[in-house]
Amino acid sequence: MAVTSYEKDGKTYWKIYINLRSKVDPTIRAQKLLIGIKSQAKAESEDRKLTIELAHKLGRLENQGATWESVIDRWEHEKRTYPGKNYVLTTVMDHSALLRNWTRPWLNRIASELNRGDGRDINAWRDPRASNSSKGS
Repeated sequence: MAVTSYEKDGKTYWKIYINLRSKVDPTIRAQKLLIGIKSQAKAESEDRKLTIELAHKLGRLENQGATWESVIDRWEHEKRTYPGKNYVLTTVMDHSALLRNWTRPWLNRIASELNRGDGRDINAWRDPRASNSSKGS
């Protein structure tokens, strides 16, 4: 239980801090801080509610799928672990760095949610002078 007391202006208040981390993917977590609760009983009740709410949120985040960064990491790991004729180690490193550099805004996004529009937006992100209105120029 993450219920702690603190004093402010001579009065005792309670705060709740909950941090849940996924057992499937440790990079996924859900956290919440709630402050200014006037009684310990109310704080403990809120703690139970928030824990359940964050557990549901964590489950939804786990089920969304892999992020773009984890897809790149997995591809790189696969190519390093099982090298083939197509790619030498330096090529794998170059491709991985290129993907991370050119698709930086996507790294924390869910890979299955990326679409063509995101691909067009990369040009605008990399070169602010580029615009969608200059097609065919």
